[in-house]
Amino acid sequence: MGLNCEAEHGAEHDKIKTGGFSLCRPDCVFSRKEDIVCRRIAGETFLVPIRGDLADMRRIFTLDAVAAFIWNVMDGNISLSGICDRLVETYDVTRNQAEADINDFVAVLLENGLVFG
Repeated sequence: MGLNCEAEHGAEHDKIKTGGFSLCRPDCVFSRKEDIVCRRIAGETFLVPIRGDLADMRRIFTLDAVAAFIWNVMDGNISLSGICDRLVETYDVTRNQAEADINDFVAVLLENGLVFG
């Protein structure tokens, strides 16, 4: 089970597919940045930066169901280990795969300035 995040930059379209990268300790806690809006439209989940510069509006991130699940529970109160517990309870995935997917997704979120912790 892989996570993916799509970023649109004007006419170009980059797809970032996660897999196998370990970044954070299980006790790390991350929060969503307040200047990111999450919306579900026509069955898809989108993250849109709403910073002061309208140029940032060109970057729209599309999340699959698992990435959206992680995003929604990443509220600054639950550790990555806790998120992993919830992911394993909710989806048919091994703990090792869930940990890898979470770490990969967090790396994408950090790289794009969507979370802090």
